[in-house]
Amino acid sequence: MRTQPLRSPRLLKKKRQRIIMRSVLGILGMSGIILLPVFLLRLAFWRVDTITIVGNAAVSEESIRQLAMQKLDGTYIHLYPKSNILLYPKKNIEQNILNQFSRISEVSIKTKSLHEIEVEVIEQKPIALWCANINSECYFLNADGYVFDVAPLFTDNVFIVYTGNIIEKPIGNYFAPADEFNRIHSLVTQISELNLAVDSVDALPDNDYALMLSTGETIFVTTRQKSDVTFSNLESVLSDPKLALRKNDGLSVLSIDLRFGNKVFYKQKAK
Repeated sequence: MRTQPLRSPRLLKKKRQRIIMRSVLGILGMSGIILLPVFLLRLAFWRVDTITIVGNAAVSEESIRQLAMQKLDGTYIHLYPKSNILLYPKKNIEQNILNQFSRISEVSIKTKSLHEIEVEVIEQKPIALWCANINSECYFLNADGYVFDVAPLFTDNVFIVYTGNIIEKPIGNYFAPADEFNRIHSLVTQISELNLAVDSVDALPDNDYALMLSTGETIFVTTRQKSDVTFSNLESVLSDPKLALRKNDGLSVLSIDLRFGNKVFYKQKAK
């Protein structure tokens, strides 16, 4: 027959106290592990208080800075400050600047010191205008045909005007897919080098375009055929003395149609 060892109430009390003490110390230790980094990361020593903006011209420095400051406000899981130089949401700030300012094409943020970050932006470069029609409000196009901002009124024909394709809300849309826009704009540039000033480009169905010259005549082209074929055909007919299609800085005919391979059509002006 086995007997149970005798345990005095005093020994049992001490044992309970040791268990409680270990538990308290364990809790305090875990709390310290969690709270010490929070305390350290909240120190002003780590806080971003200066945001430098570089590269901007059209977009105001203060508007970019204010947006960045908004993203530094608050905490992660109610503990860690977003303004901490080690924790600030770099990618989130960059993406929000791109989303907010269509005029900006690229953003990069660098850590300059324990208290300063630098926001470098690259703004869109306009190469043309898009207008609903010649007399309406116009917008800037970049090299990919992307509409990124309202354009001011120009007294001279500073940019070629593109019309058509976009129905509503131009900003954020493309006049045409980037590769197609590059083809048509390159062709327009080539034609301009022949001393034919293209004022506007109107999008037609089936990837066709009407190029309006400053002298009033029209050249019809298409991106369904290679640009070099189109340009070569134009050079050929313009240099043919028998056709006599040139007249000063314009054309002697109402229009030239280059949309059908090596077959070139032209329409005489009314006499």
